[in-house]
Amino acid sequence: MDSESEDIDWASPLSFFLAEEIGFKQYAIIQTDYFGCIGTQCASLYEDRIAIIKDTSINEVLFALGVSPTEGMDCFDTINLGDYRNDEYYYWDEMNFAENKPNMISGRVPKE
Repeated sequence: MDSESEDIDWASPLSFFLAEEIGFKQYAIIQTDYFGCIGTQCASLYEDRIAIIKDTSINEVLFALGVSPTEGMDCFDTINLGDYRNDEYYYWDEMNFAENKPNMISGRVPKE
């Protein structure tokens, strides 16, 4: 996968291989592209490399995976994905919130 590309295809052989290695039968591939609060998002549901639901809303795919929304919340917020809306917080040396999240690998932005 070309890390310099702005149009990375996450539904790629590498993603499918990783899902198989982890043991996922059904999984979502969620894509977002935002800058300055403007952008797009979509999700697809896969089972053994086959798209069951393709290019729809994140909440629709999460519901199909079995997420039941909590009253007053959607599926996205029910499973705490709202914590990741500000991804820039997860890649700095100071205030790196990923270190406290059990389901996130914290990255680092190298200093020049």
